[in-house]
Amino acid sequence: AFAQTFIHRPITTYAELLTCPGIGPYTAAAIASIAFNEPVMTIDGNVIRVLARLLNHSEVFTSQATARTWVQPYLQRYFDKTHPGVFNEALMECGATICTKTHPVCPQCPLRVDCQAFQLHTQSTCPQFLKAKELQKYKHRLWHLNADALLLAPSTIATRTSVTLLELPELSPDQRTQLPELQPIFTGKRRIGNTTYTETLYSLPPSAVLPTKLIHQWNAQWLPIKALNQYPLSGPHKRWIQAILTSLS
Repeated sequence: AFAQTFIHRPITTYAELLTCPGIGPYTAAAIASIAFNEPVMTIDGNVIRVLARLLNHSEVFTSQATARTWVQPYLQRYFDKTHPGVFNEALMECGATICTKTHPVCPQCPLRVDCQAFQLHTQSTCPQFLKAKELQKYKHRLWHLNADALLLAPSTIATRTSVTLLELPELSPDQRTQLPELQPIFTGKRRIGNTTYTETLYSLPPSAVLPTKLIHQWNAQWLPIKALNQYPLSGPHKRWIQAILTSLS
């Protein structure tokens, strides 16, 4: 989908990248800074860890969001606006290969002279995150093919991306009672944050009629199977759809 968009409309800025299906703030910042030299900062877990150790941040972060908020003003202080891509790549690479979550290779780190955690020997406890309670959620989805088209709807699960992703329609308890002929055909699991979702996919027999009002309730649309790659599907649903199609072929 991104390639098709890029062919028809050149995309060269962070703001433009955010409008592309499947591209969130982190990916947009990485592309904009590395490919187009736009001075935007990339903030991921690696960057947060490097800055937290550099400054020996001892307070416990309650979430990744609070950690990103905390790191922004400090990162801005060091940020190289002249070479933003090089700066972002160097910091991300440092966190990924040297300042790792466990067993950091401090003797090889170019920042060790200024790193407070290294000097105070607190690398193993910095940064700290509040351990969120593990949650289990269960969802029920409809798999419905009409000729060579599949019914898809906007995702009901919040994600970091600014683009609305498409997924198989979610069945509420009331909707499931309206479709007594549903048969389970597939079960998949995915994890978002501290929540594990177990999603069961159901199909209807060929003779069953799907009420139009349900399609409207889901704000769903029929999309051609052969063109699904052109649409912003969520990663798990894209894999599950492909697995089912393969099993049906």
